[in-house]
Amino acid sequence: LEGRSRANRVTSDDNARAIELFGQAVALQPDFALAWAGLSRAHLHSVASGFAMPTAGYAQARAAAQRALALAPDLVEGLVALGQVQASDDLDWKGADATFRKAIDLAPGNAAGLHSASWLATVFGRIDEAIALARRIVALDPLAINGHLRLARLLADSGRYDEAEATLATVRQLNPAGPRHHATL
Repeated sequence: LEGRSRANRVTSDDNARAIELFGQAVALQPDFALAWAGLSRAHLHSVASGFAMPTAGYAQARAAAQRALALAPDLVEGLVALGQVQASDDLDWKGADATFRKAIDLAPGNAAGLHSASWLATVFGRIDEAIALARRIVALDPLAINGHLRLARLLADSGRYDEAEATLATVRQLNPAGPRHHATL
């Protein structure tokens, strides 16, 4: 849980600590598929935030996601991590879309799966679907900063600026020191 929390803060120190914590978890229990999935996602956050070089970060994320799925083939968190690698490193957006849909079918209330599916729906130009998925994220996990940010960006891109600004006010309350709501605003 601390590893997930740290990874979601998206600071260099917090992300490094998340990788360390997930690494400790898999060292203590090598068959802990959820920790492998968390390690994969932390490596993905590192690349996306510019804390790690893509080649190494994606390779580490892929290996951890594959390990998670080898241990638990229907682990939603592992599927989401693999889908993110497919989309970001392989540029296999159709494959990622299928992976995210499988994750959502298995766990319709998984915020990470919804977030990734929302992002990919945007890539495919399915904006209404992307907004609906982002609204589900916020409803399921009202403390998820990434969900609120996702929704705010989609609303702003759709010209719904007042709704976007109200959503960003929530982000500001959840994480006053975080820079991303300022950049989005």
